[in-house]
Amino acid sequence: MQRIAVLIGCWVCALASSAQDVDTVLMHVFGGPQDDRGARITLLEGGDLLLTGTTNSTTASENHAWILRVDSNAQTIWSTTVEDEPLLQAVDAIEHTNGSLTILGMRYANAADGYDWGWYHLSSDGVLTGTTTWGSSSWDLPVRCWNRNDTMWTLGTSYATGNGDIRWMQHGEEADAWSNVTSGVIHATAVEEVAVDAVWTGDTLVVASTLVGASDRVRVDAIRPGTNELLWTYESSWDEQTVAVAMDASESGILVLMNVATADGDRLAFAHFAWDGTLLLEDIPGSGYDIQGRSIHWYSPTDFATVAWTEQLGAGGEEVLFSRWSSNGGSWQGGPSFGSPWDDAVEHMEQDASGRLWLLGRTDGYSNGRDDFYLLGLPDADVDGYVLDEEILVGDSVLTIPDAIRTQPLRIAPNPARQWTEVIGWNARDAWMLVDFSGRSVRTGMGSQVSVEGLPPGTYYWVGQASRTAKSMRAIPIQVVR
Repeated sequence: MQRIAVLIGCWVCALASSAQDVDTVLMHVFGGPQDDRGARITLLEGGDLLLTGTTNSTTASENHAWILRVDSNAQTIWSTTVEDEPLLQAVDAIEHTNGSLTILGMRYANAADGYDWGWYHLSSDGVLTGTTTWGSSSWDLPVRCWNRNDTMWTLGTSYATGNGDIRWMQHGEEADAWSNVTSGVIHATAVEEVAVDAVWTGDTLVVASTLVGASDRVRVDAIRPGTNELLWTYESSWDEQTVAVAMDASESGILVLMNVATADGDRLAFAHFAWDGTLLLEDIPGSGYDIQGRSIHWYSPTDFATVAWTEQLGAGGEEVLFSRWSSNGGSWQGGPSFGSPWDDAVEHMEQDASGRLWLLGRTDGYSNGRDDFYLLGLPDADVDGYVLDEEILVGDSVLTIPDAIRTQPLRIAPNPARQWTEVIGWNARDAWMLVDFSGRSVRTGMGSQVSVEGLPPGTYYWVGQASRTAKSMRAIPIQVVR
């Protein structure tokens, strides 16, 4: 596989001097033979990361959700695909207090109804245990989901009334599914509203949306979903087309990232609010380049970081522009760019408990010119000069086997395995096979005992064949270690 040189740039000035400390940035690329695009990072208890995105490196060459669980050093624990015919795009994920996971997906219903909301429930080791869907006869686009006090909430846009309206939904757990307990629409009007992101504080939900019209603008609403009480509202003040992109919140208040089509070109913008809605900062910082903001995050009580795309730093394609800002006046504090001669773009940024910043998106420079998951791990926000510790994990194929939901989900233990492992719940008379990452069968057997002795370390997939139903079960990843 051809490796490429990674070019280092900065936004306004040259790189920091050689006397400055040089940090090590982790760069891991995950993918298959076709397009794989990272969308969102979820921080899990214990320090693991859940990377959520979409792949069409599948046996059907159609979009399915692709989920990777990696440890704090970005080493793969397991990966799995989730499908919902004919198409599914993953947009968010949450972890529940029992360790199980829910993937929020935008599922294609049909040509008449467009997209619907889907929730795909996984065990902590990635086994699909249940699916729940919701949708109207019009397009319904999910955006975010949260676990709050063992209650799941979902936010998105629905066109059920003929216009785009922001819909929230509260769920209650029933076995391996979630029921719709209550739901509501935030001030349905004749104006099309497209939900982009949201944050919670106590019983208040703060939502950023784009008002679509002759000149798009951004609105932020703070509501109490239980009563639908509107606490405060903000609308962007610029005459130019303005769209909402992302949000973050901390004790220091709420940040909203926007993109503005100014007379000088595309620029990012941001606003900072106190929790009571007081506007503390609203700014379009100058850059001299066309840039598109993608994510925003507090990394200290007084400072925040943004991630943007630009094609004007000279690397030859899209580059990732990381910048630090002070909430006191919005002054720029520095930050590097990450890029190659190809397209590299980041969609989401999170900070783990150790202070490391993680950036997830896509890159097309490391395999066959198709997109792959692109994960960067910055040791902290103060990165300027750096070297890359890169690991390219792009295989020839991504295994996709139709999921069959079982009443009693199978579980593999121990996992990781050294010599033997057991498929708990598998019938002694039923057959199975182990396949590697490319889909090649490496071992077959019967019953619940599985020998992995002699196999090279790596990720394999256990696939069962139930004789009672003659129906293939879903693949379950096994990590083999030595």
